[in-house]
Amino acid sequence: MKAPSFLVATLLLTACGQASRPEDADIADAGTTDAGTADAGQMSSEPGALKGITAAHNAIRQSVMPAPSTPIPPLTWSPSIAEVAQAYADQCEYKHSGGQYGENLFATSGSATSTDVVNDWASESADYDYATNTCQNVCGHYTQVVWADSTKLGCGVKTCTEGSPFGGGNWQFWVCNYDPPGNYNNEKPY
Repeated sequence: MKAPSFLVATLLLTACGQASRPEDADIADAGTTDAGTADAGQMSSEPGALKGITAAHNAIRQSVMPAPSTPIPPLTWSPSIAEVAQAYADQCEYKHSGGQYGENLFATSGSATSTDVVNDWASESADYDYATNTCQNVCGHYTQVVWADSTKLGCGVKTCTEGSPFGGGNWQFWVCNYDPPGNYNNEKPY
């Protein structure tokens, strides 16, 4: 498998642990999908280039043990959240959507597989210190991948011909959304 030729990843909600948790009724709604509980227990296979992206996330989550013999719960694929992610990826605008879900973005001027994308986000674990819940550099993508309270995942990918963050040419834009979202101030991911 050939590695992507040039990778760019942006911060998730600006940086590790930098988002604020609203303490109002809206946060309860942010944890549900537009279909209410229709996705609960629904396991659907990812389409096309996204195949294996849930398994790649869950492999990273499984490697983290917050307590002896207690892995982080696995994510399940949500078709309705994937629709939202795909609709945003289709816009080919490389910036965070500001939507209701936790969000990781990835762009490459080459091509990537779902495993490449998740492994890139997971590589930020080297910059994360669990004891102090701080990042040396960027780690917000990693902490969202392993955010224990996130239970649902939906992703989209688009090969774009405009709006390149690389200055031109074709590029791939990957978007993954997480429900409930993670990366809240002063909260550890697990």
